[in-house]
Order: sequence, then structure tokens, then C-alpha cells
Amino acid sequence: YPPRSMPASIRIKAVSRRALLTTATAFIAATNTDRAHAALPDVLVQATRGRFERYLRPKPRILPRGRLELDFAVLLMRTSYEVADELNFVPMNDFQKDFFLFRQQEWEPYRNVLPRTMQGDLADPNYFDFISFAQYATISQEMRTGRVVFEELIDANGTAMIVSRNPALLDNSILPRAHAERVGERILKAICEKYPKIAPKDVEVTTAASLTSGTQAIAN
Repeated sequence: YPPRSMPASIRIKAVSRRALLTTATAFIAATNTDRAHAALPDVLVQATRGRFERYLRPKPRILPRGRLELDFAVLLMRTSYEVADELNFVPMNDFQKDFFLFRQQEWEPYRNVLPRTMQGDLADPNYFDFISFAQYATISQEMRTGRVVFEELIDANGTAMIVSRNPALLDNSILPRAHAERVGERILKAICEKYPKIAPKDVEVTTAASLTSGTQAIAN
């Protein structure tokens, strides 16, 4: 550790760098060597990886934003979940568990930066940022290890069914695009149904005038 005679600002930076190097070394060892995996419990490996990733992640910022329309916030979250379910790459009972654990792991560090954020308030843009990040982080992780055939629980009594993925989507690498396309189409459809005046119009050639008109319609 740096000597106490060192100025406080420099001492803090030195400690931060020391902590980063220590965490990075543990992360590399835990990720790349069988010996490290044997020596460290899985929970410690995951915690070390999580701290390192969180250190490198851009920090949340307090921005002057208005509250979201609650129905729209719910639409965004629900659509992302429903499409993930339809693509059949993970049992949704496993997804719910992993989603819960990720939220639990990330909540306190996030709230330390934004202490006025209220858990569960989807209309609060700060909370929506957090919960949508947690949802998509979980979806992305599940896609990387996506399964083709699996058993999924369908009720609280333990009833299960065998689920298999669409043969056209067997490659995990195409899941993110398939998910994004379906989610985008459904959200756009919902917006157009609720606000028909701003629905996009089919035009043979996009012009500056058509772009200006469409933008103005949304602004109004």
C-alpha cells in the first residue's frame, strides 16, 4: 500500500490501481486456468468476474429526464421477455432464476450511484435503465449458451414439458438478430396502433421532405 505521507489524491489512485490489478489477475487466472478453477469455488470466480466487469463498465449518470409512460415501459419489458420465450433457447424457469440473481447482484452497486432510484418503479427512467439492462444482460448470456432441446417447467406443481428450438434458428449466433427484429417489429406495431397518425408510410424513394414530414408528425 502507498505510504501515508503521499498526498491523498495520489494515494487513492494508487489504491484503486492496486485493486484493479489484483482483481484483473484473479479474473484472468479464474477464467483461463484449470488449476484456478479447482482452487476457487464457482461463486468466487463469478464474483471476481462480476467485480472486474463492473469496474470497466461506464458508470450511471444522473440526467434530467421525464418519467416514462408506464404502459410503454411495460410493453418494452414484456415484449423482450415474450420473444425470448418464443425463440426457445432456454427454459424460462431457468431464465427467471438467472434474471433474479443478476438483478440482486447489480442492484446495490447501481443504487449507490443513484440513491433516489426506487425499486420496481418502471416509469422512473433510472430504474428502467437498470431493469432493462439486467434483462438484456441475462438474455445475452442465455443466448451464448442456448440449448436446442430442453425440459421446461410450466406450473408451480413441477409439471414439465419438452421444448425444442425452430430448426431455422439452431445457430446461437443468429439469436440476437432474430430477437431484435421480432421485438422491434412488435413495438413498432403497438406504437402505430396507438398513434395511427405517426405510422410510417410506404414511399418508393425516401426524400428530405418525407423525412421532415415524418419527424414533424412524431414531434407533434
